[in-house]
Amino acid sequence: MPIATTDGWSDLPVHPSARLIYVSASGSDSNDGLSEGAPKLTLAAAKALLRNGQADRLLLKRGD
Repeated sequence: MPIATTDGWSDLPVHPSARLIYVSASGSDSNDGLSEGAPKLTLAAAKALLRNGQADRLLLKRGD
């Protein structure tokens, strides 16, 4: 099944309670990481937002 992409982000089916955490080379760790427009810079900062036992996802911007 092909995955559609928009602006370098993959569009994946997500559980309603899941948190999507965005990571990009153009981001900043002072961003909240919860939107395409405010991604985290580092995986460590993004990983810290993952909730134990939840269906959260880290999304890495394609091409970064």
